Amino acid sequence: MWEYQNNRYDELKNIWHEEALGQAYQIHVSQDGDENTNYIFSDKTALKAVRFRFFMADFWSIEAEPRLLQDRARAEQKRLQGYLEEQLADIEANYDPKITKLRKKRKIIMSAQALDDLNDI
Repeated sequence: MWEYQNNRYDELKNIWHEEALGQAYQIHVSQDGDENTNYIFSDKTALKAVRFRFFMADFWSIEAEPRLLQDRARAEQKRLQGYLEEQLADIEANYDPKITKLRKKRKIIMSAQALDDLNDI
């Protein structure tokens, strides 16, 4: 799963940077009664277009409908669901209880970059 996520993250990052839409999206989120606003930028050209001092004015000049972002998120969710179903089918097809005895393993599973992040602290 970690490998899939890392590979897909890199693919999506490259796709969005190649498209260079230069758009920004404002999404309102309510969590536990607390209202939040997420500002999402499509790529680095959009970030370059926004100055900190004039953040809202610059943001509004490149703001786009969040529908594009939501459609892409739904497509990614479907792709991930397909990947998980494929992995489950593979496990079910290849599982043999006579060979593998299930027992509780005590392991810590981390992504390869987790230790790098600890070094940055």
